[in-house]
Formats: sequence, C-alpha cells, structure tokens
Amino acid sequence: MNLLQMNQWIRRQARETSTVTITDAEIVLYLNEAYEDVAARTACIRRDIETVLGAGTEEIELPSYVTGVIRANIKNDNPLLSARVADLESILGVGWRTDSGTIQYLVSLGPTTFRVVPKPAGTTILEFFSAIIPSAAGGSNPVTHLAVNADEPKMPGAYHVALPYFAMREISTRDATTPEMQRRSAEYAGLYSASLEALKQSTATLEGGVITLPIMRPAAPTGGGG
Repeated sequence: MNLLQMNQWIRRQARETSTVTITDAEIVLYLNEAYEDVAARTACIRRDIETVLGAGTEEIELPSYVTGVIRANIKNDNPLLSARVADLESILGVGWRTDSGTIQYLVSLGPTTFRVVPKPAGTTILEFFSAIIPSAAGGSNPVTHLAVNADEPKMPGAYHVALPYFAMREISTRDATTPEMQRRSAEYAGLYSASLEALKQSTATLEGGVITLPIMRPAAPTGGGG
C-alpha cells in the first residue's frame, strides 16, 4: 500500500474528499507518525548499520533512529559476544581495561551505547544488525519518511494497514466534538491497538528473534592481563 492509496482510504473512511477539512499534509504527518510508532513497537524494520572505530576508541553511540541491536560483528568476520563489566576480569584477566587487540566483546551501556573490549589496535569497521525507525530525509538513516504518492513503507505488507488506522484515530480524536466522532475515535484506537498486538507476534518470527544481544561467557578465562 503506497502513500496515495493510504490517503485515498483515509478520505473514504473520513467521508472527506476535499483537502479543506483534512489536508494532504496532515495525512502525511499522521502516517509518518504511525510509521515511526509501528516500527518502534514491533521492530519490523531491520538494517545493517556500520560504525568505524579508530585505534583506541572504546565507546560507540549508535544513531538516534536505532531502537535496538539484534547482533553485531566485525565487518566480514565472526559475531561479537556480549558481556557484563562485572564478568570481564574473570574472562580476560585484570588487564582488560588497558588491553588492545581484535575486538571480541560488546558491553551494553544503554539501548544504543556500547563499549568494545579489547580496545581496537587499529581502525575497525563494526556492523550492527539493528531495529530502526524511519526519519526525515537528509540524514544517514537508510529508511526515510513517506513523502511522494508512490512511496511505500519499508516493512512487510501486513504491517501497512496499521498506518491508516493510526491516522484515522488521530483525525477522529482531533474532531471528536460529536458522539459519532467520539465513537469513531474509540473504534480506530481499538483497531490500531489490535493490529499492533498481532504484528508484534508476527515480528517474533522474523530473522533475528528477540532484540537483545545474548550474554555468552566462556567456561574459563580466555586470556591473561597485566
């Protein structure tokens, strides 16, 4: 379903064919708010995000459009393992804070902030397979807002219907001055909530599974430290 088709569906549901009461700009605004909300709640848009680390750089802040990381690896190499700071000494030895070499571990400092261990000895490219939300064009986000009639949401087709439900909820809520509009506002709010719950279940079957880095610890220390 592209932007034009969603616009037309919304106007039929709202029984409004002119652009006086409901402008095209308003519809696009509501649809893009929905686009972001559905992506954030279901993690259905997933892309590889590359980050270049210079030698000695140990902290990474991923872009604001990243909502979670599914897996991470050195580019064209094996996946990184996740570890907690409390465990690193037993894994790597007492010198892990100052050691440098090939990155093996990723320590989560926040939803999109990480520390790499050991610090890279040279320039290193990391790939983060991440859940993202769309944003306005002009930045580094590979998925941008809907803008022209032919644009389609970059998510599976089954997710598209939730966007006009969200838009109709917002339009009905904005104009909820009569019992009829109040009823319609509640109806579309229910449809949107129900579609989100169904879509969350669908997302669980997508490649990558749960949006979290698994904690993997060797049975014994893998190296010493100074």
